[in-house]
Formats: sequence, C-alpha cells, structure tokens
Amino acid sequence: MAKGKKITQSKSKGKDAKEAQISAEGMSLLERVKHEQKAWVRGKPRPIAKEAVRVWLSIPSIFLGAPEQVIAKLGIEDADVRAIMNVTTQGAMAQLLDVEEHRISEWKKELIKDHDSFAETKAFMKRLTKNVLGSLYRAALSEGDAPRAKLWMQIVESWREQMGIEHSGDVGGGLTDEERSALDKLIAKNTA
Repeated sequence: MAKGKKITQSKSKGKDAKEAQISAEGMSLLERVKHEQKAWVRGKPRPIAKEAVRVWLSIPSIFLGAPEQVIAKLGIEDADVRAIMNVTTQGAMAQLLDVEEHRISEWKKELIKDHDSFAETKAFMKRLTKNVLGSLYRAALSEGDAPRAKLWMQIVESWREQMGIEHSGDVGGGLTDEERSALDKLIAKNTA
C-alpha cells in the first residue's frame, strides 16, 4: 500500500464493531470509496460513497459527459472530479461506486433535502469565473454584451445593484435651539 494510505479496523465492541475507519491522508475521493467498499459491512452507511454522489450532484448537468478537451478548457485538474464528470447516469454512478442504484436515489433525496445544492454548484462554478469574465470581456468589446456579464456577476459573485442614500449621524445635529424650534413649527404647520 502506498505511503500515507491506511485502513484500520476498529477493535471496539458493540454498535461500531468492525466498522472500517479510512484515513483520508494521501488518498483521493475515489480511492477512499474503493477502500470503503472493501471494508464495508452490510447494513452500515457508506459516507464516502455518499460524498462522491454529493460531488456528482454539484456538477452542472451540462458538463456531465463532456469531452476531455472541454474539461481541460474548463480548467478542471482534479482527477476525481474529472472521473465523476464522465458519469452521466445514476446507473453509471452506482457502478462506479459499487453500490445498488436505489442507494444513489436515496442519497440524492437526502442530499437535496439536507443541502442547498445550488450553493455547491455555485462553488463549483466560481472556479470558472475568470474564464467567463475573460470571454465576457471579449464579447463586451466586440458586441457590447453587458447584460450577460451583469447576470453572471449577480448569480455567481452575489453582486447586487444598490441605489439609495447612505446616512450616518443625527439628522437634527448641528441645529441651534432656535433653528430646531423654527423647523418644528414649519413641520407642524405643514402637517396640520
């Protein structure tokens, strides 16, 4: 086994007996999934495989099954993400993770219910912002396509247009007693 990779068997008794504890040190996600499967005891959860499904769900479906050159142009270098991006169906994901397909369905329901999946997709897409901004810059120069640039900034970078007046301090500050009295009379006259 490679340096930094280890699987230890729990010696505790009771509910957690024989549960595999897998060290993440030096191992990729898919390597950990394989080791988890080898040490898996029927009826026990598969948290590492479920994490791989979470990663798969966070990838926009338009990128699933994309050719290798497209993935490279997107700047995705992580081998696990690249492998997971090749998975286009739930059945293929079940096969990759060596789990039953209904388990993927259950995990999808749990993950969608428990997490803001758009937030994870947003985090995934944020890495591409520099590429999109470069393309939008070129498009804006040649076509004046500012609405698309604005939309991208609003969705991915949480940018908002703000209109308004910022005020700090006391509104009545700086007025003499005589000026404040005159102002109060004017307000009373115009609101009566």
